[in-house]
Amino acid sequence: MLFPLIVALCSLAAGGCGGGSRLLPWRQPSLDGLAAGILSARTIPESPGLLVMAASCGWPGSIELVSTGSLEELEAQLEASPEGTCWGSSGDDSLVVLVTAPFPDVVPEGLDLVIPRHGSASFSLLPAGGCDRVLASYPSGEVVELVPDSAGVLHFQAREQGLSWIEAVRDGPEGPEVVLLLPVCAGISASRALETGLAPGMDTLEDILSDIGERRGRRHLQPLVRTDPLDSLALARAREVAESGVVSHAGLLRREAPVDGLTRAENIARGGSLAEAHAMIMASPIHLAACLDPEYGQVGIGSAVQIGRYGWQIVVVEIFLGAAHDRCP
Repeated sequence: MLFPLIVALCSLAAGGCGGGSRLLPWRQPSLDGLAAGILSARTIPESPGLLVMAASCGWPGSIELVSTGSLEELEAQLEASPEGTCWGSSGDDSLVVLVTAPFPDVVPEGLDLVIPRHGSASFSLLPAGGCDRVLASYPSGEVVELVPDSAGVLHFQAREQGLSWIEAVRDGPEGPEVVLLLPVCAGISASRALETGLAPGMDTLEDILSDIGERRGRRHLQPLVRTDPLDSLALARAREVAESGVVSHAGLLRREAPVDGLTRAENIARGGSLAEAHAMIMASPIHLAACLDPEYGQVGIGSAVQIGRYGWQIVVVEIFLGAAHDRCP
C-alpha cells in the first residue's frame, strides 16, 4: 500500500466515538483504522511496533497517545488536547479506543510500506524543503543518506530482507530534529514486521550498553567504553529532558565536553520502559548511526522518569565521545 496524503477534516462530530458532540477539527480516517486495529487485537503494540501498525493503516506520522475508556472520559480528554491534534477512534459507548497524534510536519507521497526483497521505492516528501536530510537504515545496521534527484524524488533500494526505516531530519541551532520516521518492509509483510517486538531482557542501562556492543561487534567495530564523567552528564541531561518535557540537544550544546578536543553525539528517546526507549533509538537511522560510528569510543548512559499529562515515561540519554568533527545526532 501507499501512504496517502493525510486530510484535514474540519468541524466533525464525534462519529466513530458515538454521540453528536463536536470534538476536534483534525479527524483522520487512518487513525480511525489504527484505533480499530488496536481494539480488535486487544493490545497496544510497543514502539516502534506501534509505528509499523500505524503505517499499515496509512498514518505516516508519530503517535502521541493511545487510550481507552468510556465515551464521556475520552471526549473530556480530547477537549483538553492541544489545538490541531489529529485523532481517530473506534468502539461503542461502553469501550472506546482513542488515538491522538500531532499533525505531521512532513508527509510522504508515493512511498510503499511493503516492497519486494530486492525491490525499490521512489517517493517525495511534502512540503518540499520541509527537511534537510533523509536517511535510511537496513536491518544489518547500515545507514545511508538518500539524496533526491533533480526532480526532488528520493529512491530507496532494498538491499536486505526485513524491516528498514526511512527518516527525515531537519537541522537547527539546537541540533537535528527528526520530523518523519517510517518503516519499509522489504520481502516481509507488515504483520510479520509487527511480530519482531522488543529485545528481551532489556532491563538496565548495562543491557543497553551490551546491545550496542553486540551490534558494533557484528560490524567489526570496537566496543564503547562507558565512563563515569559521561554517565554523570547523560544522567543530568535525562533529568533536564524529563523535567522540561522538551526533547532538545540545546542542553548538551551549552556544555563543554568532559575531555577537551573530543567531539560528541547525543541520543534521546522516551518510552514506557528502557527497552521501548532503546528500541526507538535503534529504529531511528540518525540515532543508530551514532551508536555504530567507529569514530566514537566512549559512551555515557543515563535515564530519568518523566511525568506529564499523559502519565509517565522513561527518558534515556546516550552521549558519545570521539575525535570526529562536532555533531549532535
